[in-house]
Amino acid sequence: MEELLQKKNFTQRRIRITPRELLYEVSSWGNLNETAFPFEDLTKSITNYQEAYSIWRYLKWLFVYLGVIWLFTGISGSSKYASSGESLLLSLFMVGLAIFFTWIYKYTQEHYWKLRLTNGTYLFIHKNLPSEEEVDKFIEAIYAHRDEYLISVFGEINPRINYETQLNNFKYLQYLQVWEEEEYTAAKEKLDEACGQKARAIGFGNHWQA
Repeated sequence: MEELLQKKNFTQRRIRITPRELLYEVSSWGNLNETAFPFEDLTKSITNYQEAYSIWRYLKWLFVYLGVIWLFTGISGSSKYASSGESLLLSLFMVGLAIFFTWIYKYTQEHYWKLRLTNGTYLFIHKNLPSEEEVDKFIEAIYAHRDEYLISVFGEINPRINYETQLNNFKYLQYLQVWEEEEYTAAKEKLDEACGQKARAIGFGNHWQA
């Protein structure tokens, strides 16, 4: 069983590939949530996603603003409550806080891959934990196992299953982007030959059109 472990900001994700599904486990502050996602539910749609806590960005700009005010106050000497030197020190202090909150903002940013499910929801996988290369290889492994499993279930010619059902299975694999058009056509030709139905029109539509 292949596994990817990701830890950041008190949250741990453990993703495991089994022969027929993806186990997705998230634990945070002592709470554990584990869900099994069958490979049939996983599409090949992957997008970028970035998450950040806006409060740190707002605090950064607040202290930048206050730092600029105290800087001009110190230069002009217009403050009634602090000398020019104190105003300049306050300005440096505010700038220091702005730098600190900038660092927190950058550190808490989350960069994900979003893997779309057939029901319109997503699985989130950190893009670079533990490393970008390892994550990319793991995602490739997910889809390799997915395609292998789906082909074994829906892509094998079985003489005990009627022609229409097997053809629909092949269209289902094409719908899930397991097979390209050429692979679907080749599989259909083999099915036609096995069932003795070359060039025979059948009276049903494609139930798996996107």
